[in-house]
This record gives sequence, C-alpha cells and structure tokens, in this order.
Amino acid sequence: MTFFLDWSDPVHDWFSSIVYTCEIDGKMEIIEDTSALSGPWKECMEPAPLTGVACQNIIEQETYIETVIIADPGYPMDRLYRPCRVFISVDSTGFVTHVPSRG
Repeated sequence: MTFFLDWSDPVHDWFSSIVYTCEIDGKMEIIEDTSALSGPWKECMEPAPLTGVACQNIIEQETYIETVIIADPGYPMDRLYRPCRVFISVDSTGFVTHVPSRG
C-alpha cells in the first residue's frame, strides 16, 4: 500500500499545527502565527550598511527576540527555523552584508 500526501488538499491545512516556543527573559512564549512578527530589518542595509553591533541594537528593541547572532564570514549556521533568533551576516570589517531576518 502506498500513501501520498496531497499538499493542495483544501480540506487540510498541513502546517496549521506548527507552534514555536521561545524563552524570552526567562519566560516561555508560544508563537502560533509567525506572520505577525517584526522583520526583516532593511534599515540595517539602507541607505548604507550599518555595523553588526548597530544593527543588533535596533533588532534587540523588538518583541520576541531571544537571540541575535553577529555572524562573521564562515560562521556555521544551522538551517533550523527559529522565529526568535536573528543572524546578522557581516563582512570582515564588521558591516552588515544581507538584510537580517528571523530564523
């Protein structure tokens, strides 16, 4: 017997049950709708790239931010989506190279 998932099936919302948790200031937060979260942070690149630290200061003012990582070239990043984590990619001089977003 073969089983196939029909991803276009309008009766089932296959991803509606995904719930994320983040620990913010020692309190566990449950996030069911990631579309309501802030970001990406274009102001870290426009009109000119900011330093990673300056960008981090902006992002840390937002809600539901657990971890902000300034990632130097070659920093090993995993592919797990974490809505309360932000990677800030910087070049060798410490300036932001991509618009940071959650993940």
